[in-house]
Amino acid sequence: MQTCLADDYRDKRVKMTANIKSQDVSDWAGLWFRVDDSNQPPQVLSFDNMQDRPIKGSQDWTKCEIVLDVPAESATLNFGVLLSGTGKVWIDGISFEIVDKMVPVTAGNKNYVNKKPTNLDFSK
Repeated sequence: MQTCLADDYRDKRVKMTANIKSQDVSDWAGLWFRVDDSNQPPQVLSFDNMQDRPIKGSQDWTKCEIVLDVPAESATLNFGVLLSGTGKVWIDGISFEIVDKMVPVTAGNKNYVNKKPTNLDFSK
């Protein structure tokens, strides 16, 4: 993962694009992108980790995209690739592009925190 300042992207809609390759992913993998404010601890303003459109098994290089709003109060952009379970993933060619507000966000309006405790035996 990496973190950078949100200065150039505040009050804009941003598309993060990357190429991901996977090998023998047993559960799921995904590109992830999170926008935080400057509070301590930081509050998540937008988030998507592709869990609703996961990478599974083995795939050759595949273009993946996440589109999020970066509110005016944003402080940092945080991004990377994640792997749940066993296997391998590679990431390459990450880019950020300011897009028109007509481009739909991928998951930025969803709260990624469960309302109640779930999967308490961590089997899923």
